[in-house]
Amino acid sequence: MSTVSTSVLLANRLFNVQNHYLNAETADVFFICGTEDEPIPAHKILLAASTEAFNKMFYGTLREGNEVQIVDATPNGFRQFLRYFYFNDLQLSLDCIDELMYLARKYLLNAYVADCCAFLSEQMEAEGILIGYEQSIRFQLAELKKKMEDSIAEESENVFYSEYFAAINRDLLNQVIQIPAVRIEQSKLVFNGCMLWAEAACKRSNVDASVMQNLRSQLGDCFHCIEFSAMKRNEITDCVEKCGDLFTAGELQGIVSMISAKFTARNNQSQDVLELQISKLTDAIVNVSEGSQEELRFVPKEGMLLMSFSVTEFSETDGINDYNECVAYVASVVKITTEKNLVLHKEFFPDQATYYLRESIVLEPHCTYAIQILFLDNGSYIAREIADSADSPIKMLPETSSKFIATLDLKLNFKQ
Repeated sequence: MSTVSTSVLLANRLFNVQNHYLNAETADVFFICGTEDEPIPAHKILLAASTEAFNKMFYGTLREGNEVQIVDATPNGFRQFLRYFYFNDLQLSLDCIDELMYLARKYLLNAYVADCCAFLSEQMEAEGILIGYEQSIRFQLAELKKKMEDSIAEESENVFYSEYFAAINRDLLNQVIQIPAVRIEQSKLVFNGCMLWAEAACKRSNVDASVMQNLRSQLGDCFHCIEFSAMKRNEITDCVEKCGDLFTAGELQGIVSMISAKFTARNNQSQDVLELQISKLTDAIVNVSEGSQEELRFVPKEGMLLMSFSVTEFSETDGINDYNECVAYVASVVKITTEKNLVLHKEFFPDQATYYLRESIVLEPHCTYAIQILFLDNGSYIAREIADSADSPIKMLPETSSKFIATLDLKLNFKQ
């Protein structure tokens, strides 16, 4: 008698399983999806063997019958989802990826979710990148979210000028334009993209896109996420010249102040720079997490320019905690007032230790300023301790919490 090898038997078994995909004659359960009456055939034992969710559905104490209603799926999406159980592979497309990821999470198929994430991570065009970012937010997938944020930053022009970007909903627009590497480093591109999006939104709402206040209305709170303070002087001027009616009188006044400060700073590059040591190194290690903040608050004793600053040394990773050797962050220079704090400058800094501000900042005498640090990664650095002195041209305030900044580069004896 001939012997059939295990591999041949296995191959035949897999072949037979595939033959029963959507086979109504051998099926013992039928799924009715959404409001459609079309029954989709499947096999209980195969689905139950693959996930605990289906096992409880068919063999638990409150087991389903031979017909199961799935109200939150479409027939096409559910048929595509069932392929995984019969063929052990995926035929993914952007058209149905959101439904497939939802079904995979609902029925506890972690491997399926991981394959969907891998598929989205490989997207290079605007539509795929934005769909991937939306799904990462929807399902709280931190690793995929970081990957898609990097892709948006790398392909920013293609993304912001794409037809798909112009058609996304306002909630997703708000998320995209707040990605730090985009919001700070490419603020003018964010403005242009928002204008294109608002024009498309006006057309969808059948309102006149040539009226600036209609554009502003469509943007809603997204308008306040545009970082005009991070733009160069000529970029701000260009925005105002093209879209002046978009701004309120108060906003225009603030923009004029920013332009004046940037112009003044640029035309005072000939004065000597003082590297002011404001802190001394310690032996302590500070661990920071993504989203944490620190602040250096001070008062200039005379008029001066803030040119640049340096930070402390980064510590080595300890092999246990998930820390980077360097930490990316956003630095904001803020003028503190009793009425409203004025952001004078915002800039994104990558993982390095020496930083030069893109534009010098005018510091008025006897006013309160703060350099606010928003960390964008988990990381660790060697702490510093504020070392204030009576002859320093600035007075450090007790509200200071930063152990991060080492020196300030200042141009003294400056008058506007």
